[in-house]
Amino acid sequence: MEIKKEDIGRYKYCFEYEFDLDVLTFCRAIKSKVGSKKFGFYQGKWRFNDIGVVYIIKDKYQLLVLVNNNMEGDIELFEIEKKKQALKEKELSKLKEATDTDFVVRNVKGELYPYQKIGVEFFIRNGGKAILADTMGLGKTLEALAYVAHRELDKTLVICPASVKYAWENEVKKWTKLKPIVIDSKTELTSQLFADNNIFIINYDILKRFVNELTTTRFDCLICDEFHYIKNPVAQRTKYVKSIAKNIESVLLLSGTPLLSRPVELFNGLQLMDPEEFNDYYLYTKRYCAAHQGRFGWDVSGSSKIDELQERINKYFLRRMKENVLKELPPKRFIDYPVELDPVQYRNYKLVENSFVKYLKEIKKKKKEEIDRTLQASALVQLNELRQITSNGKLYSAKYVINSIIDAGEKVVVFSVYNKPLEDLKEEFGDSAVILTGKTNNEKRAEIIKSFQEDDSKKIFLGGIKSGGVGITLTRATNVLFIDYSYLPSDHKQAEDRIHRIGQTADSVTIYQLYAKNTIDERMREILTEKQKLFDTIFNNKTSNESSGQQSIINDLLKKYDE
Repeated sequence: MEIKKEDIGRYKYCFEYEFDLDVLTFCRAIKSKVGSKKFGFYQGKWRFNDIGVVYIIKDKYQLLVLVNNNMEGDIELFEIEKKKQALKEKELSKLKEATDTDFVVRNVKGELYPYQKIGVEFFIRNGGKAILADTMGLGKTLEALAYVAHRELDKTLVICPASVKYAWENEVKKWTKLKPIVIDSKTELTSQLFADNNIFIINYDILKRFVNELTTTRFDCLICDEFHYIKNPVAQRTKYVKSIAKNIESVLLLSGTPLLSRPVELFNGLQLMDPEEFNDYYLYTKRYCAAHQGRFGWDVSGSSKIDELQERINKYFLRRMKENVLKELPPKRFIDYPVELDPVQYRNYKLVENSFVKYLKEIKKKKKEEIDRTLQASALVQLNELRQITSNGKLYSAKYVINSIIDAGEKVVVFSVYNKPLEDLKEEFGDSAVILTGKTNNEKRAEIIKSFQEDDSKKIFLGGIKSGGVGITLTRATNVLFIDYSYLPSDHKQAEDRIHRIGQTADSVTIYQLYAKNTIDERMREILTEKQKLFDTIFNNKTSNESSGQQSIINDLLKKYDE
């Protein structure tokens, strides 16, 4: 067996051996692990570019394999680079564990917290490519902008959800001397506009219109806020972001919830960090998502080899927990608030639920090939009908909790998945409440938030868990009330941290969760708790033997009803 330098096609090196089934099986295992782009069979030999493959083969066959002399120079350079990389990773790990730093951040108005300075230093030491996964409320926006200001970068593109575009504009003006421009669907991207501004802020939803101009414009840095918006590899906006990022040197990805509920949702972000290391979606999902051919195609909803994944992504990730870096923040108090639907509402609920269970039993009788996406979609509609009945049926209890809070002289933030309960509460409480849902115009969001934060007469903030649970600050409140459950635990975490963040001065923050007894609420509570364990396993170095990530939350919920 021999490894030698043989530059053919896209490969530089090759591994030769007389045919042996065991060696062939070993080579296929290498291909499965590193991907066909890194190790493939071409013109009668196994070929590769990464010298690291030499060490894999040598480790297996020891003295039985000869490394040709024509590889000495390349191996020597690889060893030097390997030592540099090991030293860099050691320094980065040490930095991530630090509580303070002597690093001085230039060109920023005001003083950063020590952990925020560490964040900027981490970006710089990582060559401007990193994923900042701090928990909500720690100031990820500021850290990203501080990096841009410190390096005196001329042109930066920020891609974010529409709901936080103007929040980004405000932060740029507040912390830097850079000139921001918010791009909307009517904006004309002229050469003068590019000449006059430094920070260009656009939402994911309108990238299609501007992708040509943004791809051909020279940006020094790309910041993707809430980067789980590009979790779907076949979605158009994911393709647009990848196309734009291709020629940008610095790429910063921000999200307090980068995993959501499945490891597959990390792939696109990791590919932006290192397209060579994460070049094969099929291989990644096979290894880390327990991917397999399912009823409707390639099923990537699971998780596997989580410890290995955590080790691989560690060099890109910086994640700090609020309780570890902001000791002065008040503790959270969680109160589960069980309620009963009144007899009329409960009777209506049971009619729908019984119909739904009957429907699932009918599905189970059918042959697998007859169960198509239409049937699944119908099941989801019925699930949502059950959830809406419980949400509306809890309004009486919600009003009681809200009145108890405001009668005590405190403010409260109320979240719901659905608009109707929020609209009913707005009608009930009138001018003492403000409301922000997906229907709210982006320009009015800042006005609504400001009135709640500054006007003592505005006691209640009513928000959609998606539209009002991301990218805003509501620190005048000391209480959060969830009327219902989202399908993802990360939505709840993001929403509650609109209050539990920098600027909160209360002694404690209280979080109430209403749930209707003997309904779908109780099933969702159990599933969401299990899903949170998977997130903790990957990002917080916790160990768990739970198989919570093996199915999507909706499928798990369907299974609960099918038991």
